[in-house]
Formats: sequence, structure tokens, C-alpha cells
Amino acid sequence: MGKRNNTVKKAFYYYIFIMFAVVLLLSGVAVKVCTVMRDKIIASHAYVYEPRTGMAGEDERLYTYGGTYVIPPEDTSEQKETESFRENDSQEFTKRDRLLCHLLEMLTVFLPFLFSCTGIWVAGSILYSRKLKEPFRLLHDGISHIENGDLDFSLEYRQNDELGDLCRAFETMRQKVLENNIEMWSMAEERKKLNDSVAHDLRTPVTVIKGYSEFLMSHPGSDCVSPKKQREILSYIQNAAERLETYAESVHHIHMLEQLDLEYSETDLPRLAAEITSALKVIAENGGRSISVSSHLPEEKVSVSAAVVFRILENVVQNAVYYSKEKVSVELAKRDEYLEIPRIFPFIPV
Repeated sequence: MGKRNNTVKKAFYYYIFIMFAVVLLLSGVAVKVCTVMRDKIIASHAYVYEPRTGMAGEDERLYTYGGTYVIPPEDTSEQKETESFRENDSQEFTKRDRLLCHLLEMLTVFLPFLFSCTGIWVAGSILYSRKLKEPFRLLHDGISHIENGDLDFSLEYRQNDELGDLCRAFETMRQKVLENNIEMWSMAEERKKLNDSVAHDLRTPVTVIKGYSEFLMSHPGSDCVSPKKQREILSYIQNAAERLETYAESVHHIHMLEQLDLEYSETDLPRLAAEITSALKVIAENGGRSISVSSHLPEEKVSVSAAVVFRILENVVQNAVYYSKEKVSVELAKRDEYLEIPRIFPFIPV
């Protein structure tokens, strides 16, 4: 995975910084324009005297009128005329002008706040559309596929940022779930085949037992069935019952293997082959058969669950001994990383 060049965190700070600069500029311009317009309205109704230079006496009085400095004249008649003019000018400062001044003062506060809110919204919208919208859509579609049980899709998002990592993790999870489902489906198919095989194997002895039982029930105490014939029929029924018992044990062993915890350990293959040969010879001798075990295992150590290997071999060889008349042949080999049993052959003369 490449180095992140533009993460979501960096993009967030970048957009916030740019929008802060824009908001600051617009707010400054807006405040300046409002202040200038307010001052123009006030100045249009003000009677203004420029301050006289060189007059710093204690008797000098300065007054403000309309936001500027106003110096009343020294002459009394002229002062009265000025005051009369100021009264007339104050009357010309209408309610509309006062309302405009108050409105402009409010705008100097409200516009920066409005620009800040708008800038946050714009920055968030740009960040969402450029960084968040596409991965969120892909993740939403992927979740919808999984909810509907559809894992045959691919989620591709190639950006090297936090959301790109999230999308790749989601895709990895999807692949793992798909692999697990495929494995489960394979196991279900194998179990179905096993059930079909067991049902097929059980059908024959059940048919034998049922047929001979019906025959004996239809001829109770009949002279047409000699004692020798009865013993022969009972022998067939007994053999069929033993086959049913063998099938039941095989199925039981299979379920035990599925529930068995695997404990792996380092094992030397030649030593494992010797232990397997010794165990299988005991099984064959108990069944009154001979056994031949040929090993093609290399001189190396592997990690293997010996208990499971012995359980599988013992179960299979017991069945082979049961069906064999004289001898059982077993081969052990290793292919790649797998321990292989290429052949377990019961010799059955015909």
C-alpha cells in the first residue's frame, strides 16, 4: 500500500483554512462597506468645523455633532446662527436615516456571523463531495449486497486515505466471508453425498432383513422350510444386521472426527509411519487378517495432528479388514504439504 498523500484529516484542515481566509476577507470588506455607508449618511447631515491649530487654551471647548468635531464660533451672534443651523440640520436627520444607520451597524455584526456559518457549510459540502460521498456510497452498496446474501461483488476504492483503508478492509472481509461460505457449501455438499451414500449402503441390508423376515412370518411352522433353510435365512439376517452395525459405527466415527479438536505438534515422518504400521498390524491381527504397510515418507519433520491421523486410518482399516478375506495393503506418502494415503486395498478373492 502506498504512502498516504492526502488524508481526510489533512483535507479537512485544508478546506477549513481556505474557508477561514475567505470568510475573514469577506467579513472585513463587508464591515468596511457598512461603516463607510453609515458615515456617509451621518456626514451628509453634520455641520463641521475643522479644528483650529494653535489653540490649546483652557477655554477652548470641543463638541461632537454627527460623529465629527464641531467648534462653536467665538462671536455670540455667529454662535446663535450656528446653533440654529444645527437644530435645522438635526431635524433633517430623518427616521429613515436613523434606521439605515442602525441597520448598517447591525450588519457589521451579522454579516461576519453569516459568512462564518456559510463558510462552514461550504467547506463541509466540498469535503463530503470530494472525500466522503464515494466511499460512503460504496460501503452502503456493499452492506446492502451482504444483507441480501449476495457476496459476488467487488468493492474498489483506490484513494490512499483513511476511508480507502476502510474500503480495502471491507473488501478483505467480503472475500473471507465468501471463502468461508464456499467452504461451508462444499462441506454441505460432501455431507449430502455422505448421507446419500449411507442411505444407499443401508438400503441393501435393510431389504435383506425385511425380505427374509416377511418370508419367515408368512411360513410359520411350515414343513416347506427345513431347519437347515431356517438357519441359512437367519445367517443372512445376522450378516445384514452386522453390516448395518458397521455402517452406524462408520457414521459415528465421522461425526466424532468433525467434532475433534485439532492439536498440532512437530512429528518426525518416519517415526509416525512406524507408529502407524504398529497400530494397523494390531487391528489386522484382531480381525484375523494380515496387513502390508508401505511408506514413502521423506526424512523430515512436519506439524501434524497425530490423533486425527490415527483415528482416520484405524476407522478405514477396520472396514477394510472386515471386508477382506486374507490381506489388506496400505500405502503412505507425502505430496506437497499433505500427508496422503493413496491406497487402502482389501484383497477379496472371487
